[in-house]
Parts: sequence; structure tokens; C-alpha cells
Amino acid sequence: MFKQTTPSSLVTLILPPPVMRQITAESFLDDFGTALLHRARGSLLQENWLKKWLPPVSPAKSMLQLMVQPGEVDSLVSRIVKQSNLDQQAVGAVFSSDSDQVHFGPEFRRQATNNDASASPTLLREKLHAIYCIVSHKQSDRVCKAAIDAGAHGPIVHYSEGRGLRDRLGWLRITKEHEKEVLIVLCDEEALDGVFMAMAAAGELHLPGRGFMYQIDVEHGMFNLPSRAAHKHHDASMQQIIAAIDNLQGHSHWRDASTLQIGNQGKAIGLAGTSKVSVKEDQYRLFAMVAWDQLHPFIDLLLDNGAPGLNFTQALDVNGSSAEITDESSLATEYAVIRSIADAQSTQRLAEAIEQAAADKGVTDFCASVNPVAQVATYVPGRVDYRKTA
Repeated sequence: MFKQTTPSSLVTLILPPPVMRQITAESFLDDFGTALLHRARGSLLQENWLKKWLPPVSPAKSMLQLMVQPGEVDSLVSRIVKQSNLDQQAVGAVFSSDSDQVHFGPEFRRQATNNDASASPTLLREKLHAIYCIVSHKQSDRVCKAAIDAGAHGPIVHYSEGRGLRDRLGWLRITKEHEKEVLIVLCDEEALDGVFMAMAAAGELHLPGRGFMYQIDVEHGMFNLPSRAAHKHHDASMQQIIAAIDNLQGHSHWRDASTLQIGNQGKAIGLAGTSKVSVKEDQYRLFAMVAWDQLHPFIDLLLDNGAPGLNFTQALDVNGSSAEITDESSLATEYAVIRSIADAQSTQRLAEAIEQAAADKGVTDFCASVNPVAQVATYVPGRVDYRKTA
């Protein structure tokens, strides 16, 4: 799609804030150009039956995203795992997604072309999938609980702001709720369908205006994220027990039986495992990082060229300033991370328009990539309510 493209991998790192500060203080990250830091939170269900009715516990998390060369992923992750003990239980997650269609603005700081990476063993797992669910904050707790009950880890949540058609309808834009929450879940292939369907049903994504959810394939990843706050007298959490069984069995296929049981439970409460949400095909995700002061011209560029809608999140470039990053304040450069889902034709038009962004809109400090989307769950006009189908 892009005339000037460079194969790159988007690496996403999720850690507790104190551990993330140790990582961002390391000098090796400076070799990878722009690295954007988000504030986020986890989701933990209480195992005590009385506390199950309360909202999920939300431990603080930090999320770091950066574009690197595909051959550098193993080297980067090896150093991160060594510094953060990411291979231990309930620490965090890291995953990467490759893209051959990436365009860098002339002022966007990139990784050195010939960065010398030391050889290291592959630490990341394959056949993982990332689910992104964008819903209102009123629905997020319900979707988080559904994901955990379906066998997923506690979703990582961060705030986002949406833009779309109604923003251009004058005073009618007051009817739109701008603030959204983005839920991120990493899944093994065996658990993907059950988790995806449970989240779609809990979020009522078959109804208009409720949000949307999509799944992308992860090239490599590792996740050690908790799902439940266990009793103190338990020697191990449920996640640790599952991981131990996986290790003893040598595979995770033994979970297939539990997936069927989850489907039966779901059917009893209206979340039938055989139900199908409206899934769009031939969809692509446009992922962009753009300097905060150039955000609105970039958004106008996308909407003018057919983007059906988008959401963006504020982030800090931890490599863009020598200022220390703290929880209270920072002098680092501000960026926005933008996501938009569109069909192949619209994505082609957006890609061509982005090539002219620097000349036409004065947007020069940005990075944009395109990834295929495996499935999208959202409201499709004219479709029958999937819960009423046989």
C-alpha cells in the first residue's frame, strides 16, 4: 500500500509501574527510537463469593509500545525479560505483531538501521492472539468479568477517546459519548473462540452504539498476567495451577474440555457458545503514532479519506527527553496512538492519503502501519439479533 515502506514489528510491553520505570531507565531502549508509555490498569476478580459482586480489582499497569525491526524483537525481549523477570508468574506481558506496510514521517525517530543485536534464544511463544475491545466505561467491568470467566487473564484496560461521523454533525455531537475504554486480552489459540464470543456477548456488541472488538494474530508473545485475587492461604493461584498442568502435559489441549463446559454455562445465562456475532471480513487495522500537536490535522486527514471511525490514546515518549518519568509529572514529549478499522478499499485510500500527509496537512512526526484483522465483532445494520437465531 505504501510506496515507501519498511518492515517493522510493533512491540507492546505491559508491566507494573515500578518495574516499567526500571526498564525505561535502561540506556538500551534509546537505540529503538520513539517508545510510547501509556497508563493502564489490570483486572482481577475476587475469589470470595461475597466480593464477586463488586467491580474487579484494578492494579496499576504501564504499557510501552515501540516500532522495531523484525530481527531485533528477540534481542529486545531478551533484555527486557532479564531486567523485569517477565517469565515469572503474574508479572506482565510482551507481544509483537509484524507489518510489511509501515510508513514513517520525516521527523519520526526510528531505530538505527544496522543496530548490532546479540544472538539470543527465542523466548516468545507462537500461535497467540490479541483481542482489542473498545467499549464505554459502563460496560468494561462486565466484559472483563466475562473474559476471565471464559478462561482469559484479567484484561489490560486503558482510556481512549473516539472520533467519527457524529463529531461532524454540529451540535448533535453532544449525543455521543467520547470517552471509551480499550480492553486488551492475549489468548492461546485453544481458548480464543470461547473468550472472543463471551466478551462479544457481555458487551452486547450486536446492538448499535455499544462498541466493537477485533482480533489480530500475534507473531510472538509471552503473558504472565493474573486473573483472580486468590485467598492468602492458597499456595498458588489458579493461573499458576493451569501453567503447571500445561508444563506437565506438554501442551494446552487438555483445556478443550473446559472450553465446552464454559459454553454450557454461557448458554444457561444467555451466552450460548454456538451463537455467532456479526463478523466483518476483509478488514484491516490502521495503527499510527503521531505527535500530539499534529493529532487533529492527522485525524481530519483520516476522516476526510473514509475512515469509518477511530480512537486515540495519549502517551509519553520515554526516549524523547532526558527528563525523568514519574507517576506525578513528566517533561517528555506527548504523542497520540490512533487505531482505526476499515475494509480493504478504505484502508488503501487511507494509506495513499497518509503519504501526502506531510505536504498537505503539515504532519511530519508520525508512524503508520497496516495489519490484517482476523475477525471483527460489531453491530451490522440489517442483521438479525444473533441471540434469537437457532
